[in-house]
Amino acid sequence: MPSFKPPRCPNADCPRHTDPQPRFYRRRGSYWPKCRAAPIPRYHCKSCSRSFSRQTFRHDYRDHRPELNEACSCC
Repeated sequence: MPSFKPPRCPNADCPRHTDPQPRFYRRRGSYWPKCRAAPIPRYHCKSCSRSFSRQTFRHDYRDHRPELNEACSCC
């Protein structure tokens, strides 16, 4: 699996949301979702102290059944 680096803090009120600095986050473990075969890493923003995961930046974020999504034929 390629190394994921969060592009920004997902909290809109955080200064790192619009101006992410290098290493604005720190790794904070991982979790195993029911719909994925691999663990999802968690992160912690050093500025606002909110936690988030790699899943936060996916197009199927908050989907309970992502396998039911219609395949995109745009690419």
